[in-house]
Amino acid sequence: MSLHSIYVDDEVFAELQKRATALKDTPNRVLRRVLLPGEMNREILTVLHNKGPMMAKQLVDHVPYQLKGVYTKLLELQKVGLVSRDDNGVWKADPPGRVEPIGILDKNMC
Repeated sequence: MSLHSIYVDDEVFAELQKRATALKDTPNRVLRRVLLPGEMNREILTVLHNKGPMMAKQLVDHVPYQLKGVYTKLLELQKVGLVSRDDNGVWKADPPGRVEPIGILDKNMC
């Protein structure tokens, strides 16, 4: 992926800073989250597929998003049957190893 430089005014930069997660976000990460909302779903599912079941607060260590946002996305993914949560609050990809087409994730979850 090639990188490009852009210039933003102070007001836009201030908005980027408001939407950023301290010590985790770059301006690109913030713009990606705002402009490509399906990306968060893909990142969460990728972590659960690759690292295995974990609690939401553990998942936050592997993705550049705050706990509230991750938990909200997990609930949305649960509604469409892509993840499940056990009685101890541990989330897992459901079924493990299942890979969904990107277009379905984007349409259903954005």
